[in-house]
Amino acid sequence: MNDAIDFIGEIHAWLARHDALTATHDERLSEFQNDEQREGYGDTRFTNALESDDFLDRLVAHLREPAGPPVPGTPFTLTWAGPERHDGEKPYSFVVCGSDLDDARRTLSALPFWRQWYEEQRGWNDSDDQAPDVHFVAAESNPGIPGWGAYNDLRREQAITSSPDPGETHVCT
Repeated sequence: MNDAIDFIGEIHAWLARHDALTATHDERLSEFQNDEQREGYGDTRFTNALESDDFLDRLVAHLREPAGPPVPGTPFTLTWAGPERHDGEKPYSFVVCGSDLDDARRTLSALPFWRQWYEEQRGWNDSDDQAPDVHFVAAESNPGIPGWGAYNDLRREQAITSSPDPGETHVCT
């Protein structure tokens, strides 16, 4: 699956399907203008409700595919500066869910994408025993997602690689 997900395009397509379904339901119910026609009204409302329920099930299944299953916690942005900071480049930001900043850092450090990025920060001449030249930027790490700029949203990877506690009711949004 391509990692680039057009959520706006996906949402617009489903909104268009919903609008068409609503128009069909409204048209069916408009036939019942007077008391003589009320006999089929309840059956039509029931049929419309079944179609709406089926639509909602398909929508949720479709949204779950690109987003992954919900994970517990709230989103956190964690920022790390690699060796490129010595050349004046900006640090990297990653978004995962956690119960607090420390939990989010533990979660991030376990994800394959971040571990690969971390290992790639090691210099060509560095030994495997030497830690990569990477520093956590606490001042730019906080709850929530960035309002602007580029960041690596790893919540889908987190959802796929972890199984949430079935008793957890708070979901990362």
